[in-house]
Amino acid sequence: MKRGTWIRRLAVLLCVVLCVPSLLLAMPATQTDAAVKYSGSLDSQYSRDAYGNYSTRNIKLQVEAGQEFNIGDWVSCSIQKGNKWQSVTLADIKGVKYKSTNKKALTLSSKGVAKTKKTGTTTITMKKGGINVRLQIQVVKKGSLTKLVKNSKEYQSRMKTAIKTVGSKITAKNYEAFFEKLRETEAMNRKIKNLRYGALKKGYSGSNKIVVPQYATYNKYRNQMAAFIREQPDIEFDIMSKKGTKMLQATAVKMIDESFGEMKLKEKVGLADIMKLNFGDSIYGYHFENTAEYRSSYSAVESAVTNEYTIPDTDFRIVSASGEEYPFVVTITYQSDVAVISLTDGKELPAGTYTLDDMAKKYMGDLTIIVP
Repeated sequence: MKRGTWIRRLAVLLCVVLCVPSLLLAMPATQTDAAVKYSGSLDSQYSRDAYGNYSTRNIKLQVEAGQEFNIGDWVSCSIQKGNKWQSVTLADIKGVKYKSTNKKALTLSSKGVAKTKKTGTTTITMKKGGINVRLQIQVVKKGSLTKLVKNSKEYQSRMKTAIKTVGSKITAKNYEAFFEKLRETEAMNRKIKNLRYGALKKGYSGSNKIVVPQYATYNKYRNQMAAFIREQPDIEFDIMSKKGTKMLQATAVKMIDESFGEMKLKEKVGLADIMKLNFGDSIYGYHFENTAEYRSSYSAVESAVTNEYTIPDTDFRIVSASGEEYPFVVTITYQSDVAVISLTDGKELPAGTYTLDDMAKKYMGDLTIIVP
């Protein structure tokens, strides 16, 4: 190679080397975890030692063989980005390192899904940023814990179904189906007196025996359900100007006595129907009463929806052949296809044939009422 050619190539190479740092500095910076702070710890309900006492270390929990659950939902976390922070579970955070020292007893996926296999003890570690959680899980014989609590097997089955219904997040498409499963599971939960947070209760405290390990995930979705309803956009529903809800369409009215009757509906009353029937208020106002206590408690939502609900601010009337009017109110119940009508103003219907006034027809249909 000629000396001049060699010198020229060397000069080009030096230019490239000198330019690389400038090019790297000019490239846009990629956001990393350095800008995000993570903190978290094992939920207190699972912080039990081998004797069932609350502990911050030496935690040893018993779980039956054959179980599958997300252990990441056992850890409550906070994520801070600048001045903003949010509360999540470890399962909601990406890039967590999960480890089980005894994979014959329990395996862990990269997403925190735990599968208990043979009896034995394993040490679990979960790490991410400032989060470093460590505990022991003793896998015990299948059925040895569920037999300690009556109906816990069925309760666990219902809980698994509810979790499967959601998938990964409460949405407008699945919240109604989840609500139905929630009611079934909560009704059973009230009957099981010696379970708390999925763990066997001893007196007023929990033990280290985790009978229903899926409880943490189920409870997370339960809280998401309340938040989902709370965060819906405010929707005003004016009965005098908006089209009547399809839910109120009826096929027949039967009077039980002179002031009380039943109306057979074309379809069952849904959760969305009850939400919309809170006339003149936000779509979630009826459930939460705009108080911090109601907003933070799913039980308030459940109680509000499952109780009988008399539609307010309505002006429905039954009309006789001579034109006399009898005002009435309608009471509905979630998941029922029968509504109750009750006459107001102390009036009673004499024997005869009646129709509904124009307002009632608009929402219920053109029905004939016969009082024998």
